[in-house]
Amino acid sequence: MKAVHKYCPYCSQPGERYYSPETLAAILDCSIKTVRGWINDKSIGSVKVGGLRRISAGQLEAFIKDVPSFEQLAEEAMEG
Repeated sequence: MKAVHKYCPYCSQPGERYYSPETLAAILDCSIKTVRGWINDKSIGSVKVGGLRRISAGQLEAFIKDVPSFEQLAEEAMEG
């Protein structure tokens, strides 16, 4: 059986990287209130680590892939 090693897509270090909601807000250039809203309505997955809410790099990547681009939103608005 082959061992599978996970690497952080951002820093290439072994293991998955986790972000605080505040760090995620800075990365995505939005407010902390927006990030907390996404966490509360389950738009983005999160886990509790030592009593603190954290978002893994994998959850962030999945969230970004699921969010439609601004171009797609603009095209839909123009069609409707």
